[in-house]
Amino acid sequence: MIPACKVLRKRIRNADGEILRGDLHTTPGSTELVVVCHGFGKTWNKNRPLFRSICAAFQAGGVNAFRFSFSGLSPSGGDAENSSYSKQKSDLAAVIAYFALKLKPQTVSVVAHSFGSVAAILQSASDKRIRQLLLVAPRLEPRKSIITKTIEEHRGKKLDQIIESGAESFPVGPIVIGGIEYRFSRKYVEDLVQTDVLATMAKIEIPITIIRGSNDKRISEEEMLDAVKRNPLVSYVRLADAGHSFGSQAQRRSLCDALLRAYNPHTLENPPP
Repeated sequence: MIPACKVLRKRIRNADGEILRGDLHTTPGSTELVVVCHGFGKTWNKNRPLFRSICAAFQAGGVNAFRFSFSGLSPSGGDAENSSYSKQKSDLAAVIAYFALKLKPQTVSVVAHSFGSVAAILQSASDKRIRQLLLVAPRLEPRKSIITKTIEEHRGKKLDQIIESGAESFPVGPIVIGGIEYRFSRKYVEDLVQTDVLATMAKIEIPITIIRGSNDKRISEEEMLDAVKRNPLVSYVRLADAGHSFGSQAQRRSLCDALLRAYNPHTLENPPP
């Protein structure tokens, strides 16, 4: 008898000793793994319908899929004020290292939404185990984000000036975004200033697919097209009648179909050693 597909709860310790909580959607006999990264926000975590739907779709397609919450966001451990691109990259590295040991997948791919795409891009640039990157409405120019805008308005200074000023106190905040209070660490602001996402993407040597809804008001199409110009391994898929969060069942179904069509971790016959 073939064992039924299951969803297994996992606890993974990151480099700071915090517990990352996630759910592994298992597929019997599969040697492939997709890791799913959520986007920005205290209410954005592994349990959103978007990430449940993505994992369920890959599981149904015969691929193990793991969704988890970054440190500082429920139900994972840690403090939200300590969040940064660097820390999220470290969290993703801990997840991949855990499954490399426990599951020993032949291929690892990463699906990332919005701000979670930054961690995925940074990790993919240095982790040869990752064979494919699937980015959903990715934030490729953090300096143009609502976070940058609200921090600069709150302090009355540009990000560079905030970092350079010895008189500045951290964390920055509280700042209200979408009705929720946030506080941003010095490291978060430094990462906003210092992280060149598009330049990093240009150097990645694995297939990258960008999927963006045609009604996305948060992420510009110019960012997507810029990424395509910089790296011939980047492809771009537009989804009609979809917004940034893929809030309806129909939008999520369309997204999952697009992800499964794009998914092919075996494209590179001779992956980098």
